[in-house]
Amino acid sequence: MGNRQLILYVLSGVVILLAVWVSIGGLFGADPYTAESSTRAAQARGFDAVTLFFAVPGLAIFLVLAMFGTIRGMLAHAGVLAYFVYTYGSYALGFTVNRFFLVYVILFSVSFFAFLLALRDVVDSDIDESVLWEAVVKTTAAVLILVGVGTFSVWIGPVLEAVTGGTPKVVIEADGHLAAQTLDLGLVAPASVLVGVLLLRKNLWGLIFAPILMIKNLALVGSGVAMTFMLAQAGIPASVGQIVFFAISGVVLLVVTVWLFISLKWSPGIF
Repeated sequence: MGNRQLILYVLSGVVILLAVWVSIGGLFGADPYTAESSTRAAQARGFDAVTLFFAVPGLAIFLVLAMFGTIRGMLAHAGVLAYFVYTYGSYALGFTVNRFFLVYVILFSVSFFAFLLALRDVVDSDIDESVLWEAVVKTTAAVLILVGVGTFSVWIGPVLEAVTGGTPKVVIEADGHLAAQTLDLGLVAPASVLVGVLLLRKNLWGLIFAPILMIKNLALVGSGVAMTFMLAQAGIPASVGQIVFFAISGVVLLVVTVWLFISLKWSPGIF
């Protein structure tokens, strides 16, 4: 184990411990979201639930697989770290300052640098460039491009209305803090489209980033499902359209992500 890997594993451990702390605090402790609207507080608890019960165990499992040098483990590890970067960047930038603010900043910073180190491990691995480009690659590319275009389409209208003097519902609910919209329009949408195009062009960088983005997007859809449940608990039921959207998106992302990881033709003999 080199120094870089040791630092990565330590940083990942820090992310796990701090994420457990703030997630339990958000779900079961003295409410840190009292300054937020009921909608935003319910959404935050949805993210906390997914983080505590899925993202943290997933990061721990994939960290162990990455430590054994499995390419699937390294890619999934990087993907879950990308989820933490997105989530706690949104928390730090989007929520009214609460007692966990500095922890959000630390989680954002630590998960970001851990992600960079995890990505370096993937790039340095024994990659077999004679990848078999099968139907799964085109399917994954199509899904990523749809995610990018869909994300852009959802947010661009309300954001344009807001910057031209309007007050769309999304701005009111976010108390004017458009952190998620900034990350989605500035990073998620263009990255998804770019990686999808790279996949279609059979570019190795597309293959590297596609599994990472698919894991991250799957985790975010899971957060959307949890947010819908938390909103219903708070007396703000979701529309049938929203429920159908999350259900279909979750199934598609799960099936394609599993298919992609199973189909990876990379480093023969490695899990």
